[in-house]
Amino acid sequence: MGEVIVRAFDDLVEAKDIVLPNGLQAVKIDVEGAEAEVLRGMARTMRELRPRIAVVETMQDHQQRAGSSVENIDAVLSDLGYVPSPTDSGVPSFFYNTVYVAREPLSSSRR
Repeated sequence: MGEVIVRAFDDLVEAKDIVLPNGLQAVKIDVEGAEAEVLRGMARTMRELRPRIAVVETMQDHQQRAGSSVENIDAVLSDLGYVPSPTDSGVPSFFYNTVYVAREPLSSSRR
């Protein structure tokens, strides 16, 4: 089996391998337990572009197999200014996923 090259999302954006001319409105991450690592690798982009929502797979058994936890995901996203959407907020819920919303939108001067 061949090797898989892994690059951080922030590095791809910085190198202009990924161009986001219209910003980043939403993020969906499902990587079988490595969600916290993916989020760490895109922290700069999340802070600068401030997507409105992040939908993240939060299956505890996947997290445990990968040596992580849902609490790790919560902590990374909390540090980035995101909180789980309350169940009564009108934001749809997704099976085995948690919808995180930005605590505060960016000011228009930072967009």
